[in-house]
Amino acid sequence: TRISGNDLDGTYQSTLTWPTTAAAGTWTIYWVTFGDAAGNTTSLNEADLAAAGLPNSIIVTNPNADTSKPRLESLSFSTTNLDIPAGQRQLVSTYRITDDAAGFKNGSSAFYFRGPGGQMVQGCISSTGFR
Repeated sequence: TRISGNDLDGTYQSTLTWPTTAAAGTWTIYWVTFGDAAGNTTSLNEADLAAAGLPNSIIVTNPNADTSKPRLESLSFSTTNLDIPAGQRQLVSTYRITDDAAGFKNGSSAFYFRGPGGQMVQGCISSTGFR
């Protein structure tokens, strides 16, 4: 949101919200990008910001940080053999995922199959429909 000035010389403000389970420590901006109405863009990384004398990190304090990764406890498939010419094109996968603090994030996970010649099939893990 522009808080002063105009399109040619303006000051803007945005709000970022950290999750309540965010890891404690130094968080560094790794990428900033912005563009103009003509389609020109500027992209800066943490080194660019530091070289320009601009801030590129903050310190987060959080005794409630969740730094444990979720675990895949079980995995099964509806079949281990798909016969494509016979119309068998779908594989149903069943998963059990556990997490000790924040919980599974809906739509945050995916799995990938790679076949002969590098062909790929992917799917998303979703908790939609379950509470």
